Amino acid sequence: MLELLAGDAFSDEVRTDEYTASRLGIDGVPFFVFDRRYAVKGAQSSEHLLEALRRAHEEAAAPPP
Repeated sequence: MLELLAGDAFSDEVRTDEYTASRLGIDGVPFFVFDRRYAVKGAQSSEHLLEALRRAHEEAAAPPP
């Protein structure tokens, strides 16, 4: 684990995540994105996070119109 943290094995993935976050206007942490449709910014209650997860799940499970 220490070797992983000290190395750069996932640097490309991290840079991609940073780029994506920048394009989405994310400029701080914590920031959660569910199914690329629901976002929760900042420290939120577990109830708030759960509601965002529920909405994302319900939308993803719904049949297409």
